[in-house]
Amino acid sequence: MDLTTVTPLHSDEMKAIEARARQLRAEAFSAMLSAIGTGIVRLLKAPAHLFARPRAA
Repeated sequence: MDLTTVTPLHSDEMKAIEARARQLRAEAFSAMLSAIGTGIVRLLKAPAHLFARPRAA
């Protein structure tokens, strides 16, 4: 297989590649937003955990 030659892609192949790229981009964006949301929730819960700890007798 010669890596220096360029083979043109058919429109169906391009559509499949673009669809896969959109899917991967959506999954990455979803994971990023989920991580941001988890971080915000942890930041909001941290002060509550500090005040809700049971006191040692």
